[in-house]
Amino acid sequence: MANFDNGISNSSLVKYLDNGTAFTVEWENVQLRDKPNKEFTFQTTLYKNGDIVFVYKAVPMSIKNINSEHHPVKVGVSDAYILDRTVFYVRRKTIYEYHRVIFNDEEIKNGTAIYLTALPTCLNYLNCSSCLISVENLNVSFFF
Repeated sequence: MANFDNGISNSSLVKYLDNGTAFTVEWENVQLRDKPNKEFTFQTTLYKNGDIVFVYKAVPMSIKNINSEHHPVKVGVSDAYILDRTVFYVRRKTIYEYHRVIFNDEEIKNGTAIYLTALPTCLNYLNCSSCLISVENLNVSFFF
């Protein structure tokens, strides 16, 4: 995401849909705080099987030219957690990112779609033995 502000324009919307097998969020006509004349429309869909799809419908400028001074600009997926704490009366948020998949910013244009296919995990199977039998390349560890 970037430093989007859907309060700048009345035409900016954030819409969502859940049909039971997929959850989609669409940001429509959202604008950057420092470039309110540029409207972006994009969406993300999370499928029940773990697949993720990013669709960039309207990208009015190069992603490389988006200012990242006040908010990081990233194209991809990351797995992280936030530690929110107060030290000497100062509130401090720290983001700990421990895995990410990054895509080339220059390739994101109008109509770009990125489809991430989930790798199989043991959660897809009914029990431990069926997981171990069916997936040869899966690095599986069980702790009891």
